[in-house]
Amino acid sequence: MPRAWRPLALLGALVLAGCGSGAPAGLPAPAAPPKRSALLDRLAGDACPDAVDVTRYDSDRLVAVLCGRERVVRLLDRSLRAAGSAPAGTGPARIASDGRAVLYVTDAVGESLLVYHLHPRFELIRRVALPGAPSAIAHHGNRLRVTIAGRALDFAAGSRPVPCTRSPRC
Repeated sequence: MPRAWRPLALLGALVLAGCGSGAPAGLPAPAAPPKRSALLDRLAGDACPDAVDVTRYDSDRLVAVLCGRERVVRLLDRSLRAAGSAPAGTGPARIASDGRAVLYVTDAVGESLLVYHLHPRFELIRRVALPGAPSAIAHHGNRLRVTIAGRALDFAAGSRPVPCTRSPRC
């Protein structure tokens, strides 16, 4: 093979090999079982066939769906059309929102709390390390409660969540 053809042959091999990602059905199972709710049941199917949790977002203009097998957070508008998405860690389990502009996802495999903001664009802005795999999350007023190994930890809610033991905001 002439020397000039080698880069093209390598490029062809890479194209044929693909990027390594497969169809969602071929990906590992979600880190958590689906959290059943009427809203999640309504969204089942096209938007995210493996949805494990859902929450309302952006003053009820959007719905955030946690897709467990694909490991992404999908935003859907009121007509259930895709409005955005972002990676959701290695083992997304549960999702919560302040209802306005901040969204939280627990990553059970990565043992972390993921924080997203909506404006100027939907994106992951922070990863907070946790002392174990989180199993539940809830947002109440100015607090965020994360359950780890049966023990509840309270955080000051916002785009920079910190444990309540270290924050005057709680």
